[in-house]
Amino acid sequence: MQVSWIDPEEVASLAESLRPPARTPEPEPAAETIVPESAEPLLSDQAPSVGSDQDAVEATLDLPALRQKLQSIREKAIRAGLLTPQPEVVEAPAAVFHAPDFSTETPVEPEIAAPEPPPVVEPAPQPTACEAISALAETPITVESATPVMAPAPQPLVQVDPSATVKDRLQAFAYWTGQTWGVGDLLVVDEYGDLLWGPPKRSGLVISSMMAWNAAIRASAQAANGFQQIQQQTLVTGESLTIIPCQTRLGLLVIAWVRGQIPGEQETSSLREALTGLMNLMA
Repeated sequence: MQVSWIDPEEVASLAESLRPPARTPEPEPAAETIVPESAEPLLSDQAPSVGSDQDAVEATLDLPALRQKLQSIREKAIRAGLLTPQPEVVEAPAAVFHAPDFSTETPVEPEIAAPEPPPVVEPAPQPTACEAISALAETPITVESATPVMAPAPQPLVQVDPSATVKDRLQAFAYWTGQTWGVGDLLVVDEYGDLLWGPPKRSGLVISSMMAWNAAIRASAQAANGFQQIQQQTLVTGESLTIIPCQTRLGLLVIAWVRGQIPGEQETSSLREALTGLMNLMA
């Protein structure tokens, strides 16, 4: 360890210079003595101490030199290991406070533009009495009916008088069928098997076939919609029997059409439409 030598005389002179000057004891005040007023002021009591002021000034002038000497002695003691170095204290920067500006100036208010006046709308000229009457005369008048307008009923394929009887309607139907689709025997039977129209010579064979077909339909699971399906059968004579059920306002009517060949779908559909239209035609 390195040890530096410190001059004891230097330390003693430094300590002597740091001591405050000796104060002269002040004498105790004497007994009060009445002294006549004098025009001259008492200069002895009011005069300041010149020596004490001079010592204070000299002490003030020697402070930087003393601080420098103390600092050098302190550094030597630290290097000699006699003193422990103290950490440097970093002073935090002082917070800067900005005082609010309480100026007496009055803030200038922004100028507000005056609202524009609304546009003046000139009233439309009133029509005269003659012009009003002419406008009403030119306006079409729409009259709404309280009852809904029903679409016209479709015209039946076979034209007949609405007051015609069932026999007349069946006769018109048979005539239309012969004129439209040619040869063949046509029979019309109700749902109970009664012959309403047709040649009697064919009625026995046709009705027996139709009754067998009717019983088969009722016994099957298709009874709900089986009466609306067109059926084809072959008679013992080799001819084709076409059974066309038609639902009318008089009940279920069945067309039995006996031909040498099986009719097409267009023929059977037109026969059903013609008979249904004739039976549903009302006066």
